[in-house]
Amino acid sequence: MFRISHFQLYCILLLLVGPVAFLETPNILIIHLGCNAWLAAIGTIVPGILLAAMFQYIIKKSSQPFPLLLEEHLGKILGKFLGFLYILAFLLASSFTLRLFVDFIVTNVLPQTPISVFIGVLLLVGFVAIKSGLENLARCCELVTLLGLPFAFLIFLLAIIENWNPGNLLPFAYMDLTSFSLGLLSCSYVLGKMLPILSLAFFCPRQEKIRQVMFLVISTYVALMLATTLATLMTLDTTMSNIATFPTFSTIRLLHSADFIQNIDIVFIGIWILGVFGLVSIPWFMACYTTQ
Repeated sequence: MFRISHFQLYCILLLLVGPVAFLETPNILIIHLGCNAWLAAIGTIVPGILLAAMFQYIIKKSSQPFPLLLEEHLGKILGKFLGFLYILAFLLASSFTLRLFVDFIVTNVLPQTPISVFIGVLLLVGFVAIKSGLENLARCCELVTLLGLPFAFLIFLLAIIENWNPGNLLPFAYMDLTSFSLGLLSCSYVLGKMLPILSLAFFCPRQEKIRQVMFLVISTYVALMLATTLATLMTLDTTMSNIATFPTFSTIRLLHSADFIQNIDIVFIGIWILGVFGLVSIPWFMACYTTQ
């Protein structure tokens, strides 16, 4: 039976939520909430904790991993039917990530390169990783997290320090309940991608520590979202953020320090592509696993 460590599980779950939080979600938050987008990022901790508690309860009450737990709790017919729907859901999740990846690369990096090249390369790498097994895929996710997470926090810390302008965050809490709810929903739905925990938890040695892993993932996600949103608002302000297609990337492109820290966007692209590899491969692996 496959075995993965709790840290590897943390890395896998973080790759499921991190790349989207890094690039796309701050833009949605700023559209809904403007200069108060960072408040929704903080508020995500509440639905995140509730979601983690729900996953923990399901794991505790189940003797088999997902999707077999569907048959255990809902019966064989309904369980198999929902399992089939989840196969489609996992494949759609991978397809959505591929679309985001292609849009970003074509818009900002290599506009003249055929789309089929990007899709083909990423699918080939993902296929090789999945074929090598869960343990090797977990090691790849571990390496990507160790490389990418410190870099992500570092560049946004530099962006906040260099462009320190609290005035871009004013007026404080000037928003209506509907806008805040939409912003909170746009942040929280990403955490639903942690669904593979219902399978992966059964490959970890001590399931009682799964709750701590999920809380750590949620805390990292909220911190990353908060840092990204604050850096974007202070660098571009609300107006420029709404104009930019990927305001996070625009923030990184504008980052320089003392004339020797420049062109960080090149490093960002490389690390983000590694994150996209995990975000495509893991749901794809889950789709294959669910078909068994």
